Amino acid sequence: MGIFMGMTYHTPGLVYIQDMTAAQLKVLAHLLDKAASEFSNHGCNDLHLDRLGLTTEELASFKENYIRYVDDGEESGEAGNCVQDWLVMRYLAHIAKQEVSNPLKSEKT
Repeated sequence: MGIFMGMTYHTPGLVYIQDMTAAQLKVLAHLLDKAASEFSNHGCNDLHLDRLGLTTEELASFKENYIRYVDDGEESGEAGNCVQDWLVMRYLAHIAKQEVSNPLKSEKT
């Protein structure tokens, strides 16, 4: 386990979002929203989830939660491995914003 910029790495390359401070999560959400706006204006918005190095279980879990988010108010969900990059950014920003509203985050800034 190591620490980099206030984020605890429990597994090489894996950051647990609950270890991020509220300030870090707010910045992350802002940057993801900003990037999503920029990426949505690009000609090709493909993100191939099956090329990200996720395990079969991680891929299935990510897709299930992503599709649930997309079906709750954004564009219609895609069941395939190729999704819109900007919409994934919006989804991840949504998760960061939810985590900021976690009552335990008020103790960490």
